[in-house]
Order: sequence, then C-alpha cells, then structure tokens
Amino acid sequence: MTIERTISPLFAVNTYWVIENEHIILIDPVAPLKNGKYNHTNITYDFIILTHEHYDHICCVNELKTEYRIPVFSGEKAKDGLTDPAVNMSQYVEFLKQYIPFGTGEADSCDYSCQADRFLKNEEVIEWQGHELFIKETPGHSQGSICILLDDRYLFCGDTIFKEYPTATRMPGGSTKAFRTITEPWLDSLPQGIIVNPGHNEPFVLRDRYRV
Repeated sequence: MTIERTISPLFAVNTYWVIENEHIILIDPVAPLKNGKYNHTNITYDFIILTHEHYDHICCVNELKTEYRIPVFSGEKAKDGLTDPAVNMSQYVEFLKQYIPFGTGEADSCDYSCQADRFLKNEEVIEWQGHELFIKETPGHSQGSICILLDDRYLFCGDTIFKEYPTATRMPGGSTKAFRTITEPWLDSLPQGIIVNPGHNEPFVLRDRYRV
C-alpha cells in the first residue's frame, strides 16, 4: 500500500491517495481534473471519503463524480452542510482569503456544493483491499467532522487537528466543548506514534499535535 498527497492552491488543502492492488481511495479530493493527476491507466477509483463538509475540502467532488462515477462517502452529520453555503462556509470565501494561513485562496475550478452517496456511521469499519478503515466522528472543527484510522497506523483527520495550529472550533457547526469532551479523549486513547495526515500542512506524529 502507498499513500500519496497532492496539495491544492485553494488554501493548500491536502488530497490523499491511498493505493493498493491498482485500487484507489481518494480523501478530500480538491485537485482539478485538468492537472492530469487522475488519469491513471488500469486503476480503479473505489470511493471518495470526505473528512468534513467545508467548501475547501469538497470543491472538486462533483467534477470527479461526473467524470469517473466515483461514489462519495461522508459522515452522517455532514449531510446538510454539504449543500448549505452557510454551513460549508462557501458564502464566506472572499472574507476567509484574508485570514486563512494556508495556500493562496485561489482555485482552478470550484463547486462548493455536493452530495454524498453513502453516510458513514460512527465507529463503522470499512474493509478495503485487505485493510481496515475505522470511521470515528470527531466533532469540534465542524459538526460533520470524521477521522479515518487506517490499519491503526495512519490517521486522516481533515481539520480536526494540526501540528502547528490549534483546532478552529468557532466556525458554523464547530464546538469547543465537543472537541474537548469527545474528540480529544479519543485521540488520547490512540497509540501516540500514529502518523497523522492532516487537511493542511505536512503529516506528523500524533503525540506532536498542537495542544492548548
């Protein structure tokens, strides 16, 4: 199994490519089709997983669904926010460009609304190509945030945690209380040597996450 990462110009969002046996899972796909990255031959795109409902992590979903017919999975509590510009924050894009410290804020193509084909339950396990993906609801940054724990070794966390920045919990659907009472205890329960693949910036070891 290999894990690749591409970075979008729109707030430097990380897209992750989990590849095994010529099958791929995409996590938070935000690279436009015209960059050629998706044009793998003899590769099957099995599904997309969205870590949360915010616009900068979903902006190329519709383009990929149309071109490759890839099913899209998200957390159950992200359902309404995927189509609501107030919840997914797409109505604030121009304002946020002034303050978000990642990337340029510019995108080659954007569609800030999408729908999932399947909603994942808290603590659901997905079997894929001999691997296990454990889905955990991790509210705090948004109501619909999830983390994806792959084989108890790799954590894909969206904007739930970072190494250099505190978790932003004051956005629509965010909750400092939920982060402190639900998400942090779960993160503390995990082996602290797990590799974290965040929604922005470089991967890091879980024990090194930002703490207030």
